[in-house]
Amino acid sequence: MAAITIANGSNNVGIYMPLFANSTFSELLVIIAVFLLLVGVWCYVAYRLTCQKSLANLLTRYGNNFVPFVLIGLGVFIILDSASLTPTALTATCLCLMGLIKIIQTSKFKAQSL
Repeated sequence: MAAITIANGSNNVGIYMPLFANSTFSELLVIIAVFLLLVGVWCYVAYRLTCQKSLANLLTRYGNNFVPFVLIGLGVFIILDSASLTPTALTATCLCLMGLIKIIQTSKFKAQSL
């Protein structure tokens, strides 16, 4: 269980570390306050959405496809805002990763068809 928690949390460390490293103390206090406030808002919204059966079914069906785009967008915003990578370097990194994923998928498909 601990290994799963660490593995799932490593992306948060990688994304938020540049944000926290480039923040002043007052900015950090604002980030924490906004985080705590929005956690409460998200919990309330989630509770209200679960009370709506048709909307709850829609989110259950399509939510897993929507969340990655939100998280990727947040990560790109933080990386660019903290100047961890330039837009060119970020684009090159994304293209390389997409190429690697395509190569891996192709090799898995070939292995399965054998």
